[in-house]
Amino acid sequence: MGILARAYSLRRRQVRACAPWLAPLLAGLCGCDALMNPPTLVIPQEAVTLVLENRSQLWVHVDTTFTNKGAEVRRTTRRLAPQGVEKFAEIVPTQADLLTVDASEFVSPIENRVGAKLVRRQMKVMVDFRPGNTINVVIGPNPSAVIVAPKAVISGDRVVLDAGGSSDPEGGAIHFEWIQTAGPAVEMQGTRDAKTEFIAPVIPIGGESIALSFDVTLTNQFEQKVAIALPIRVDPPEPIQISTPGPREIRLNETAEIQASMRGGVAPFTFHWSAISHLNRPGALTGVDGQKILWAAPEGRLGAWDLRVEAVDAQGNVASTVRRIIVRADGDQIQPFLDCYGTGGCSAAPYADIDEDGVITSADLEGFIQHLLRLDGLAVE
Repeated sequence: MGILARAYSLRRRQVRACAPWLAPLLAGLCGCDALMNPPTLVIPQEAVTLVLENRSQLWVHVDTTFTNKGAEVRRTTRRLAPQGVEKFAEIVPTQADLLTVDASEFVSPIENRVGAKLVRRQMKVMVDFRPGNTINVVIGPNPSAVIVAPKAVISGDRVVLDAGGSSDPEGGAIHFEWIQTAGPAVEMQGTRDAKTEFIAPVIPIGGESIALSFDVTLTNQFEQKVAIALPIRVDPPEPIQISTPGPREIRLNETAEIQASMRGGVAPFTFHWSAISHLNRPGALTGVDGQKILWAAPEGRLGAWDLRVEAVDAQGNVASTVRRIIVRADGDQIQPFLDCYGTGGCSAAPYADIDEDGVITSADLEGFIQHLLRLDGLAVE
């Protein structure tokens, strides 16, 4: 048993690297206090002091790798117990130009299986450190990522990817980095902020959907990184459909408010309204280039007017619709009305009204028609 204890004392680091749970077991078997209280670590001049602090509740697998122009020079593997701190001497190879420290969750001592990556530190030899320096690597809990992002959007949509709900268990700051990994390139705003946004690529109506993919990487104060992949599907816009809620008939001297309601297409839209009448008198339109208009029939005029709106979306797609408005006399009775024309003042017209189809009715229909023709300068005396 004494021989076993001395062998373990001489090769303590190697034993810990292979099976960290052996040290307490051997100490209990041999009663050797040196195993539990090793001598002070001596750091050679050509070495660095590597201090590994595991603040997590996990067993951790650590690879310390020296490389030269990407080729591996030396690799050392260690295991860290939960909430443990270990100090090691790392001889710096003369031909090495980079030191990489990778820490991962040590899933199973029996199967020697490694899980999720916890920390990666890369340091240039003689730039970030020199022999004789101390390198501290802290392995704490990973940042907790909370990402709000759509699964599918419509071509031309403003898309927001939000990681602002993420947090660090240690209460430290989190740094963000967003990159696009697949699909037609988009112009991302705020790629190093908690939130980024972009405009979805243009797809014509009837075109094929496209796939985009983005990665967001969260890094905490211990340089621990969590990367999340975000696939997003971009669908083509639906054909433009316009509806025009509002009154279908108004009384004399009333004003109609009509608003275009859009479905499909790609916002923003531009609008243009016009009024069409068989009497060639369009009435008064207010807001002809807006989504909503106010319309008033010519003073004293009964009849049917078609209000036409044309909409053009951000991709140049065009659609239009017509809404008919009937102007009727007050109530269900036939009413007289006045028309003012020229310099002759106002003249009384025969009694008239209009039915649901926009057809003018009058007790003296011939006289009413002659009255309208006279107003338009077409009547023959």
